[in-house]
Amino acid sequence: VLVLSGPMSGQSQKTFRGENGSERTTKEWLDLVRSHDASGGKSVLVSQQLRGINTFLGADPAAVPDLFAALADEQFGGRLKEVAASALGRFSAGGDLPAIDDLEAGLRHENPSVQMWALRLLKLHGTKGESQFDQVLALTRSDNWMIVEAAISVLPAMGERALPVLIEQLNSDDQRRVNWTMSGLRETPEHAGPAVPRLSELLDSDDPVLATGAVRTLAVLGADAGPALPDLIRHVGRHDRFFDESAADCLVGCGAEAVPHLTPLLASTDTKVFEFACTVLLQLADKAKAAVPALMKALETEDQRRLASVLRTIEKIGPSGTVTVGPGLTAAFEHHPTMQRELTSTVLAVTVDRSQLPLELLVKMLAPHRADDPQQDEILKEFESRGDAARDATDDLVTYAQTVKREIEQLT
Repeated sequence: VLVLSGPMSGQSQKTFRGENGSERTTKEWLDLVRSHDASGGKSVLVSQQLRGINTFLGADPAAVPDLFAALADEQFGGRLKEVAASALGRFSAGGDLPAIDDLEAGLRHENPSVQMWALRLLKLHGTKGESQFDQVLALTRSDNWMIVEAAISVLPAMGERALPVLIEQLNSDDQRRVNWTMSGLRETPEHAGPAVPRLSELLDSDDPVLATGAVRTLAVLGADAGPALPDLIRHVGRHDRFFDESAADCLVGCGAEAVPHLTPLLASTDTKVFEFACTVLLQLADKAKAAVPALMKALETEDQRRLASVLRTIEKIGPSGTVTVGPGLTAAFEHHPTMQRELTSTVLAVTVDRSQLPLELLVKMLAPHRADDPQQDEILKEFESRGDAARDATDDLVTYAQTVKREIEQLT
């Protein structure tokens, strides 16, 4: 087998076995494609040798110059370019990559297809490709918009050096450049923190594509998106569900930092906004313990669907120590007689210091229809510890129990 070397990589080319058992280097397979096309595809033997070439011809860093040459070869038809593109597409970030010097030659090539593939492969190198920053920057000014898009997508992978250029692209009047930059940041978000202020501004864009692109980008930045939360929270419920889904991902990624921005939404009269807050707090789970007081306040509602959402959220968050239980919670027991079991469980889950529970609330938690509940003894012990005040409330307890029993019979 004739072994060839790439002009810059200095590596020997690998051989690849065809379906008929013959082994050739990438260059030899490409030359076989050329000869077959030149003969008009008349050779049955060569056709059999080339069968499945897109499957068995793999990635070989040393073959990149020959693959680039095949892409730029104007003498032959589309099959040669198809085979070259297939082999180039087999490179991945976890495998052997082409030498950066070979990719530099591709970036400087006049053929757009070669430039595109050089950019894609350079992106796999991450920050190691920073040496080609100036060449990539030049390609962002190309007249070919496909090249511009590919070049912009490479910049985020080049690390901090590229940040000023990325910010400049985000401030462009050309919507395409802005979207391409955000797409690149989503793919390589490690160094995107300095772009957050501009992304935050884009949330206010009148263009829904830009606004959604901004929130999708913030959603992959994790805690780095924290400075954008005040602006982000203003837009909840004002866009489509795709915007809100990304906003939720962003808030969850910020962890406990997001809780103070979410709790005011629990008081919203907009059901969509209210449910959004409950959903995100539920996903935050034990990171959302600071939201429990606001959630307890939200229990004071006549809307049974809202009540159910709050109960689910509190249950997911878990015990939260001492929580002040407002007097309005007593009214919630009266408004929702069929949900008193869930309400009682929630109150007990979040109040470690039971002495803070109003006696009137204990009366409602002790209704006889709950006699089968194992938590009944716990409530009773607290009720009895109140002494004279508890004895004075006995008549209220009996009256309330009778009322609840009638209401439940009517409802069920």
